[in-house]
Amino acid sequence: MPDETAHTHQASRNEEVYTDILGGQNARYSEWAITALFYAAVHRVETYLASEQVYPQVHPKGHVHRLKALKDVGKQEAGNTLQALQRTSEQARYQCARFSSEEIGSYKADLDSLVAKLS
Repeated sequence: MPDETAHTHQASRNEEVYTDILGGQNARYSEWAITALFYAAVHRVETYLASEQVYPQVHPKGHVHRLKALKDVGKQEAGNTLQALQRTSEQARYQCARFSSEEIGSYKADLDSLVAKLS
């Protein structure tokens, strides 16, 4: 099971993909920028849950379990933000949605907001 350090490292790598490879807010491939932001958010949540030892024996089995864990520890607002990023990522991946640079910037702000909500 990955620990807090591993999740922090993976979140940073996903954010680097967003910035360094995809071009950040001005990404040519907006669907992948949104997806990178979502998975960075997942690992930021995993970092928090690991640091709080929310499930020291069992790693979450998926997105629903992760959202429940956030609710159980009183971080419902962070869960709502994560869920919104998830929906957007799914729209990008499965419904072929594309996003403007302003929308991408807004989703990056959502990631930053999620991190703040976990502090």
